[in-house]
Amino acid sequence: MIDYTVSVFEKHDNVLLLHLGHIYIDSGFVDNLLAFLYDKYWRELWKTTGHFIAFRKEVRDVVNFNPNLRIGEDFDFGRRVYENFGSRSILYNYKVAVPVSARRIKISRRTRYLLGRAIR
Repeated sequence: MIDYTVSVFEKHDNVLLLHLGHIYIDSGFVDNLLAFLYDKYWRELWKTTGHFIAFRKEVRDVVNFNPNLRIGEDFDFGRRVYENFGSRSILYNYKVAVPVSARRIKISRRTRYLLGRAIR
């Protein structure tokens, strides 16, 4: 992930923020299929996932994470980057997937988790 991120930032001066797809390492086919479909077809560009977000210093100088948000701070961050820098500043690559835990799905159950993602 680090090599890929560095290469993106070296090749594309206009990319200020990069985020990637994800795969659940401790869950099954259904959760990973839903994650893939969400990442490929339904995720809006600005909905940066907390699983992996890399950004340049100039983004941090203008926009940073809101420490007062208990949940959804990653989406809030991405939305504000989008509003301040535009869509060309964000690169989202669902084909490169970060391995993550499915603990949030297990805690809140799949339906509540999916509904929560849909309304944020």
